[in-house]
Amino acid sequence: MMTKKEMANNFSMQIESVVKDHGMSYMDAIVFMADKKELEMESAAKLLNKNIKNKLEAEARMLNFLPKRSRLPV
Repeated sequence: MMTKKEMANNFSMQIESVVKDHGMSYMDAIVFMADKKELEMESAAKLLNKNIKNKLEAEARMLNFLPKRSRLPV
């Protein structure tokens, strides 16, 4: 039996694979994988690693689902 951490790592790797192979957005890939694994969205959200969450947040900001952050000129 897999531990929760192993399940989270496996789920996150599968999402990265779907994004890369099928050119989906992170939002679409998460919904696709949750549906494929028959998971509720709340359960799928708990399985996401920090890297996926950061990419999802950036994607949401780009689509104006979240307010833009101020950026310092670099």
